[in-house]
Amino acid sequence: MYIAGALDVRGLATRPLGPIVAPTTPILSTSTSAYAHRTSSRVAVVLLLASVGGHSPWTPREAALITATGRHVRKLLVWQSRPLGDQDTDVLLVLETEAKSIELRGRYLLELREDTTSPPLHLGPVSFPEL
Repeated sequence: MYIAGALDVRGLATRPLGPIVAPTTPILSTSTSAYAHRTSSRVAVVLLLASVGGHSPWTPREAALITATGRHVRKLLVWQSRPLGDQDTDVLLVLETEAKSIELRGRYLLELREDTTSPPLHLGPVSFPEL
C-alpha cells in the first residue's frame, strides 16, 4: 500500500463501527462486526459477516455510501471472501474507494445489492476516522 501511494507516513486510521446491522436485516446477524479505515487517499469498510440463517448464498456486487436524505455520494469496490451461506459466521467483506482526507466526513448509510434489480440492504451508520 505504501508503494502504491495509498498509505503514507500518517498511516492508517481505524474506527470500530457498531452495531450497524438492524435486527430486522433478512440476511445478516447482529453479530456481524464492522470497522471503518482511512489512509491519506482511500477509505474502506471491513465487515466480518454472520448469517441470520434461512437464506440462499448471498454476495453483494454493488455498494454505495448514501446520505440520510438518500443521495448517493460514492460507489465502493466490493470484495468478499466467499458467498455468505445460511450457517456462516466468518465471511469477510471489504468495501473501499478513493477519498482524500477532507472527503467523506460525516455519517452515511451503506447500501449493498446483489445486482441492480435486487432490493437494497442498508447498514449504518458508517463514519470514517480522521487522520
